[in-house]
Amino acid sequence: MKALLPLFFVLICSFTWSQSIIDSGVRNYNQKNYREALKNLYEAEQMAAVFTEEAIAKLRFYKSQTLWKLNSSENDLIEDLVRDIVEGLRHASATNADWSLLANETYSEMRNVLTNQAERINKAANKQKELDEKIRLKRTYVAKLELVEYIQPSASNELIIAETLHEIGDLYFEAEGEALVMNLASEYYSKALKAYELARYNDPYSKPLIKAVLKIARRTGDAERVKEYTKLLELAGG
Repeated sequence: MKALLPLFFVLICSFTWSQSIIDSGVRNYNQKNYREALKNLYEAEQMAAVFTEEAIAKLRFYKSQTLWKLNSSENDLIEDLVRDIVEGLRHASATNADWSLLANETYSEMRNVLTNQAERINKAANKQKELDEKIRLKRTYVAKLELVEYIQPSASNELIIAETLHEIGDLYFEAEGEALVMNLASEYYSKALKAYELARYNDPYSKPLIKAVLKIARRTGDAERVKEYTKLLELAGG
């Protein structure tokens, strides 16, 4: 028992020190000293093994919030950063529901920033004359929208993703020529079909959506889907 006392003492000291570092991080965060706050929180994270679940939730919440404050004005939010922030907020909220309201405010801010970035990219893509660059920008646009969807799914966003994947497929298909190009068209048409089918859960008899799937099915020679969606279009009054 006596042999365990020094170890116990070390653990208590480590926990107390680490907790004080978290508190320093929170204090710096509240004072808008975000870089110092992040330094404190990263330092405390090294001792997370001795924390309670509540302390880890607090650490992850403030680390995520701090990362967001430091990067919210970036012209191009990196996917790994967004996912790291969201995972931290979700973990904190799952541990203690008191964090949920503030986390939801951050999700909303992130969605707005990413949506604005996506819209700028799409505008640039629509102005682009060179096919490869247009497709590159459209793919980047989809990636941004998928991040928005990761933060908080929405029916309208799902549909835009489906339509853009369809558009990329059309760009490849209409380029014609090489087998590789046709394979890429098929790849994006396949992705678009999956996205359209997700979107159909919200509006199963949407005529524009059914027509879009029918167009892809005809272009890819999918006879079964042509038959299915022709009937659906009739039921939708198309």
